[in-house]
Amino acid sequence: MAVPPLRDVGPATKDAASGRTLLAASATTLTYDASADHVRVIDGQLHEIASVRTPAGCAFGDYGGGSLLWYCTAAATATATGGFSGVVYDVGTRTTAQLPVAAGPHDALGGSPTWWTIGTHWLGVAYIANGPQSYAYVNRTTGQVVTYAKVSADLRANPRATLDLDRADLAQPLCSPLRAQAPGGSVPTPFAYLRPYGATLSHSKAGTRLLVGHCGARRMTVLSRCAKGCGDPAIGDHAVAWLEGAGDLHPSSAHLRVRLLDRSRTWSWSVTLPRRFSGSDQDPLVAVIGRRAFVLVAGKLQSVQLPAVKR
Repeated sequence: MAVPPLRDVGPATKDAASGRTLLAASATTLTYDASADHVRVIDGQLHEIASVRTPAGCAFGDYGGGSLLWYCTAAATATATGGFSGVVYDVGTRTTAQLPVAAGPHDALGGSPTWWTIGTHWLGVAYIANGPQSYAYVNRTTGQVVTYAKVSADLRANPRATLDLDRADLAQPLCSPLRAQAPGGSVPTPFAYLRPYGATLSHSKAGTRLLVGHCGARRMTVLSRCAKGCGDPAIGDHAVAWLEGAGDLHPSSAHLRVRLLDRSRTWSWSVTLPRRFSGSDQDPLVAVIGRRAFVLVAGKLQSVQLPAVKR
């Protein structure tokens, strides 16, 4: 089967307030900045679910648990703590909720607390400074605060789980032989998991490798040795997608790779990446929803329909 071309979904741009280029997805829906002041939500068949205006003075932060999250820098400038307030928009009910200034004092690096990520049960607070970021998590219902140190210790004690803001206990169990990399830095290592498959980047002194595993297999296997760098993987229905060759600080081009796990084939396309500012280099540009892969390239969102799962 010949590799099909990437097709344009529509224009995409950087967030006007933050300069970030961000693609945020769940298992069934995807969000991106369709214009400087609108965030668009679509499904895997490219149907538009919502187009939401970005609140004044705010920057798009994340999508999760059926909600859009913005952190609002303009409103924060007059606060005594220097932290950022936020806005949550529930896509299903089309209702908006205001978040107060993110809780917590400045961290040891002088970082300002910022609403950064969202799930069904938890909000993530990032302490942004001129150095590594640190995190804490706030329960959306009770207001309980869990530090990253606590989450890190729990995940180290149970490598058969990965961080998940959609779960009440913050931990998604993984089937064997899948193992999340023990988080040793300030940011949890993302683990893409959609049973029966999981994929993650493994970092060691020998370099970075992209690993994939299947429930019940003997071990995880190497998808790529990432000689020129790999982005975090995204997983869909029997498919894993990632960017390769994007290891430079500000790469202008890379290869989108999609592994069809049911067919043991890898498809590849050369893509031109958006220009990114220095703090956004880890924002995701790739997603998979069902059997459709997406990538944010310069000025637009593109996608490719993958063949039906081979049974």
